Amino acid sequence: MRSSSPLADGDMDGIVSAMQTTKLKTGESQIHGDDGELLNDAGERPDNHTKKEGFSFVLIFSAVSVTFGGSLLAGFNTAVLSVPSRHMKEFFNESHYQRSGDYLDENSERWLWSFTVSFLCIGAAVGALVSGYPSNKFGRKKTLMLNNAFSIVGASMMSLSFLAHSYEMVMIGRFVTGINLGVVTAVVPMYLTEISPTSLRGMVTVMHGMQQNFGVSLSQTLGLYVFTGESSWPWLIGPPVILISLFQLTTSLCCPESPRWLYIKKNQQQSAIKSLRRLRASNDISRDVSDMDEERAREKTQEVVGILDLLRLRQSDWGKPLLLTVVCNCCVHLTGVNAIWFYLVDVFRATGLTETQIGFVTVWLGLGNVIVNLLSGYCFDRFGRRPVIMGALGVCILNLCTLTVCMQFQTHYSWLPWISAALIACHTFMVSLGPGAAPFVICTEIWSQGPRSSAMAFGSQVYWTMNFLVGMLFPTLQDALGPYCFLLFAGSLGLILIYFWFELPETRNKTFEEIACGFTKKPTFENKDPLTRLHGDLPLQKS
Repeated sequence: MRSSSPLADGDMDGIVSAMQTTKLKTGESQIHGDDGELLNDAGERPDNHTKKEGFSFVLIFSAVSVTFGGSLLAGFNTAVLSVPSRHMKEFFNESHYQRSGDYLDENSERWLWSFTVSFLCIGAAVGALVSGYPSNKFGRKKTLMLNNAFSIVGASMMSLSFLAHSYEMVMIGRFVTGINLGVVTAVVPMYLTEISPTSLRGMVTVMHGMQQNFGVSLSQTLGLYVFTGESSWPWLIGPPVILISLFQLTTSLCCPESPRWLYIKKNQQQSAIKSLRRLRASNDISRDVSDMDEERAREKTQEVVGILDLLRLRQSDWGKPLLLTVVCNCCVHLTGVNAIWFYLVDVFRATGLTETQIGFVTVWLGLGNVIVNLLSGYCFDRFGRRPVIMGALGVCILNLCTLTVCMQFQTHYSWLPWISAALIACHTFMVSLGPGAAPFVICTEIWSQGPRSSAMAFGSQVYWTMNFLVGMLFPTLQDALGPYCFLLFAGSLGLILIYFWFELPETRNKTFEEIACGFTKKPTFENKDPLTRLHGDLPLQKS
């Protein structure tokens, strides 16, 4: 007698009929998928036989909606103050003078501006910290839709500060906008991972980093070539953000919710299957449903997981993925990429480029990062996560060491600044190829459905806290060590590379359950019979 199934009979029959057996001469059974491809004893395609799935229109539309309206704004708001900084500092001074009758001294102006820029990271850390609850309670899509309120309010406050003659509104607006960024960096990669087919997970998830880099380039392009006047900066930091947020808000209405969240967290099997059918280019969703069944069975034994539960290691097998999450998020900022951008203008000036040419080259360098991010998705799915991330880290270490020498002696040889410029470009590309994508790809894959939202919230908090600390400490390091500060970053990356060599798992073409079981060292399935696994006590008949 069949056991009860959460699927409709038609869906279940379709999934069961997708797996057929053929009798071997030895009397053993051989399992084939509906496409005739040989499966292993567990009813799965081996890594080298993983069925390649295509992109459906809904999958592309959903990924573009959440990344253009979320990830792009994260990059845009991170870099938007760099171009109009001179005009905004003058506004700060004038506002202070109108109230007190005195101008800010140089030290006060520097600290006030540093805190204004850094408030974004503080707000992002707060947003990341609180993102786990709404993403579990309301779903990934609804959380991102509600999150647009923070970007609209923050952008409005910063834009209207010019009329109110209040630089405090800029600071508060940066904090509110930061909350939006924290939620985006925690929830968008999670949503992308959960809607993607296993074989395309890397390509889809790196769209988050790609749109972030595109947002950086967009803010620089608008600042350098569109909003160039002394009083035009409010139009740069306000209206574009509001329009992009409204785009994400409206297009998200047409996007499906994460099927894994519906199936595993909310127990809404029919809604999850409907969502899967919209997202998949193929009508065969048997493997997706099988994977979700396995993971749901695992999650039934777990209570709701919060960040404190993770930190207390309520389950002993959370220790390794938690440390890996911390290292991946710290690694991005320890690449020294922010320090590289600090020296960028000076290096290009030494080559003889004009200020206009420097701005042009900087924009195109950012667009190059977008292309490399897209390439990283292909490399992740083609060659695996480990070789791409570790290879890129090795090149970064070599770049930083070589760049230190070039920067130290570039005044002695006219051709050295060009070598430095090439190393800077290579370094930023390598960061985008490997370490820059690691927090968003690896950290979403190594956690099962139960703790994933809290783990991503904690990881994003680490990401933005590290961004804040490196940003605040780097000027001091630069004053004390000059170009030799790059060696500190190179040494840090060396330690991370050693750690990755021993602890970074390969997640390509593996289901979430298989990855999670890799940390527990337990077999993926207690019952290796694929039809029993799919449909309770229905046995696979062998003769």
